[in-house]
Amino acid sequence: MIKARHRHQAALDVPVTMLLGDPGTTGARATAETLDQPTELAFQMRRELWSDVHRTLTSYVIDQAVKAPMGPLKGTVTLDEDGQEIITLRGATERTIDIGPTWTTSTSPSW
Repeated sequence: MIKARHRHQAALDVPVTMLLGDPGTTGARATAETLDQPTELAFQMRRELWSDVHRTLTSYVIDQAVKAPMGPLKGTVTLDEDGQEIITLRGATERTIDIGPTWTTSTSPSW
């Protein structure tokens, strides 16, 4: 039977040694410190994945807002030589949406 800590480790992409407690008291401090960079890289890849997912979903919403007959955005829909839709917004409207940072790399408290 798979233990809960192994399921959490697999889901979170976090080494089991980091889930078992304080590495200083469990004797796994060197292992935990060695795994810091791979864990940070795994979380960075996860952030990039979700950024791409949000970008794709946002682009879809913008496209549908242009294509809808009474949609809030105006623009043109054309087909390229491969039959792919090219959606251009009217005027100087940009497709970008600014979202502020949701986390900080600062080690000091924000309060």
